[in-house]
Amino acid sequence: MENRISFLLSEFSGQDDQAENALGRSRIMSHREKYVSLLAKAGLAAGSLCVAIGLLLAVVGCDPKDQPIRAAKSDIRQSSLRAQGKLVPARGVIQIAALPGDRVVELLVSEGQAVRKDQPLVRLQSEELRQRELELAIQKRDEALQQLDAKRRESEIAIDVAELEKDQAKMQLEQAEAQLRVIQGQESLMAEARQQVERWVQLSKDERTKGMVGSLDVQQRRLETEQNQAKFEQSLLMAEQAVALAKLAIRAAEKKLDAAKYSRDIVEELAPTRSLDKQIELLERQSEASRIFAPSAGTILSISIRPGEMVSQFPLMEMADLTAMVCIAEVSDMQVRLVREGQPVAMKSTAFDGAIQGTVERIDRIVGTPELKIPNPLAKSDFRAVPVRIRIADSDAEAASRLVRLQVDVDIEVDPSAMTSAFAESP
Repeated sequence: MENRISFLLSEFSGQDDQAENALGRSRIMSHREKYVSLLAKAGLAAGSLCVAIGLLLAVVGCDPKDQPIRAAKSDIRQSSLRAQGKLVPARGVIQIAALPGDRVVELLVSEGQAVRKDQPLVRLQSEELRQRELELAIQKRDEALQQLDAKRRESEIAIDVAELEKDQAKMQLEQAEAQLRVIQGQESLMAEARQQVERWVQLSKDERTKGMVGSLDVQQRRLETEQNQAKFEQSLLMAEQAVALAKLAIRAAEKKLDAAKYSRDIVEELAPTRSLDKQIELLERQSEASRIFAPSAGTILSISIRPGEMVSQFPLMEMADLTAMVCIAEVSDMQVRLVREGQPVAMKSTAFDGAIQGTVERIDRIVGTPELKIPNPLAKSDFRAVPVRIRIADSDAEAASRLVRLQVDVDIEVDPSAMTSAFAESP
């Protein structure tokens, strides 16, 4: 048992400098508690335990605050900053989704397949239904357009007929007015005929001329004049009536023309083509939404659904442009001041040989909780991280694209003097 204690103490003592340089005061305390626990479990006697504890405290000191960390504050050889990162496409990963409740009929691509922009990816059940509805709506619109054209022709014919009737009524009016003027022009003749009859009557009464003019002649002339007057008045009345009828015919033709034009306009307004056009537009949008196309050129990374399955709220597949890759590193907020744009970066992982090279492209402004788990169980995990975007060299982009979202060890080359200053200022 004493040999076991000696071995543990010698092992701890041999690792003392390394522990102080790498772990600091908190890890020294952890080692102290670890070995005290081991000694307690060994069932040592109280005296031996006290001796062991005394030896241990003599090595590490009674108080970690009183024991200076013998880290290489005066001689720091480290020139790189270590962090964890994740390999992702430079333009991000695109999640392809569809409306929930639909059903997948056919997958048109496979994982790892390169696709071009607007290439069909998935055929959904709703696409067939929407296409049938769209075809039916287009057929209805075509029929409505044919009916509308027929009604338009009817309206145009009615307008032409009304215009002809109006023109005909105008011509009748002109003829009636002309006839009326002719008849009215005969009124002076009728007046002259009446005057002659009066003269004949006076001659028949005059003693000097009554022998020359017989009463029979006077009566005959008076009868003829009265007959002519009656014919004149009848002709005048008929001419006036013709004018009035022609004017009425014109007004009727105008009304008929207005009614034909209104019918033409109302046919345009009441035609179902507008509503059908809107319905077709809506169905086209729905049909387009039911067709899944590639939004850009890229590679299919994963497919999470199979033909026959219902679409849920989760993405159908993921795709990305793998021609350019980046690494998103999570750098501690206490060390991010050492990072500068353009600094060389090496990324390592057991998933590939050698290291992938890159340069710091951008340092984000948002500080948050780290998402990547640190492989070293003794490493500090309760820190705040700043995302640092690292552009991977074009020569290594293909190697990095083989394993998207791979977690890698990131070594950012920093200025050794800045590293020394930062370490000296740390508590």
